[in-house]
Amino acid sequence: MNWIKETVLPKFKAFVKIKEPEEVLWVKCKSCSQMIFHKEFSANHNVCKTCGFHDHLSAKARIEFLLDKDSIENITIPKPKLDEINVPLILDLIEGYYLMSKSKIQIYKNKKKITTKKMLDICQEQHHNFEKKFQVYKDFRDKGYIVNPGIKFGCDFAVYQKGPGIDHAPFLVQVYNRNENMTSTDIVLAGRLASSVKKQFILAIPSGKDKVDYVALDWWKA
Repeated sequence: MNWIKETVLPKFKAFVKIKEPEEVLWVKCKSCSQMIFHKEFSANHNVCKTCGFHDHLSAKARIEFLLDKDSIENITIPKPKLDEINVPLILDLIEGYYLMSKSKIQIYKNKKKITTKKMLDICQEQHHNFEKKFQVYKDFRDKGYIVNPGIKFGCDFAVYQKGPGIDHAPFLVQVYNRNENMTSTDIVLAGRLASSVKKQFILAIPSGKDKVDYVALDWWKA
């Protein structure tokens, strides 16, 4: 038993012990591929001494580099309580109707509850081509995307993967009816707009009651 504890077990532990890989001690320069000792690399603020390449420096490292340590203070912002939030919820018609149809919210006017049918009538009256646009909006929302009005981009919707303030909208969406014509000028304008703001322009074409066909435009320089 002692032989197992004193001889076999230590050798077995040494055999199965996971050693820290040597690569973590070194950093490879993205420009000249020079291997640099990570402590030396950090001390030089992520600048390669061989070729002078400046690698990414985190925001925290930049602040510590620019300011004295004694002058830095972390400020914590307490999370607000629910009873402290007393502001009105502002939604556009499409989002309001979507949340209402999902039984997420109730809408009142003059302290009187509005039915889903009445809300639909209001949306159809106030919003041009509401049924088709809502069908596209609902399709994106049901797939997990965040959809905002795209009026500042000259289209129907700006579609986010995570949401405003977290990421930029990668898609601009314009809703078209299946029998609606689109000129070559319209296509060029859409492509130019999307490429100027580094987004992809998508044509959304509702088909039937539930299906939506999408055509994505990519801008190629001649």
